[in-house]
Amino acid sequence: MYMRALMWKDFRQQRPLLVASGIFLLVPYAIAAVIAIVNQLGPFAVEEWPRFFIGAALADIPIAGLLIGFFAGNAFAGERADQSAEFLAYLPIPRNEAVASKAVLTIGIVAVMMTACMGIFLAMTTSGFTGPRSTDVPWGILTGTCVLILGVAWLGSSLASSGTYAAAAGIAIPLSFGAILGTISEMNVIATWNWGTIYVVSSIVLGLLAFVAGVVCYLRRFEPCSCSES
Repeated sequence: MYMRALMWKDFRQQRPLLVASGIFLLVPYAIAAVIAIVNQLGPFAVEEWPRFFIGAALADIPIAGLLIGFFAGNAFAGERADQSAEFLAYLPIPRNEAVASKAVLTIGIVAVMMTACMGIFLAMTTSGFTGPRSTDVPWGILTGTCVLILGVAWLGSSLASSGTYAAAAGIAIPLSFGAILGTISEMNVIATWNWGTIYVVSSIVLGLLAFVAGVVCYLRRFEPCSCSES
């Protein structure tokens, strides 16, 4: 009943972040353009200058992965930061519809962003120019990391009042998890285990569990009003 209005509200809440993300994702291409122009004007110009843009497309993938944390972290915490959560708490809006709107919009934004970045990179790698190739990207590890970032930041957003803190947790925990597994993998007894697969599976499972936990926390959380009564 309220889904369309809720999704529009959530989209407007994420719009400044969408604009900032678009700028961040264009920066590698701007740098590649400057390098290509300088290279072509210099005495050592290379024929396959498009490879600079292939490198930019490759750089965009991890940048987009980090931005996932900010979109997920802003889902709930953004409302608390601007105190719109207090206003919404007084409206007859089912919380299951509210969380469904945020989930659909956040996952949709993340899916479109990652698909666009990976699609551009894959399209450029088939252009015939030298440079990074699709085989250079650990797609499994990338997928697991993105799912874990999304889940942890989403859970953090359901608990925190700062989207920045939630995003920081979403980014820091996968890095810490990977570092811990990397350290454990150096042990001689278990050095032959496939730690890449262990990381991917564990990250996906933990990310999904964190996402579900975030939904449950939001549905059970009471948004207190900080306004003083006159």
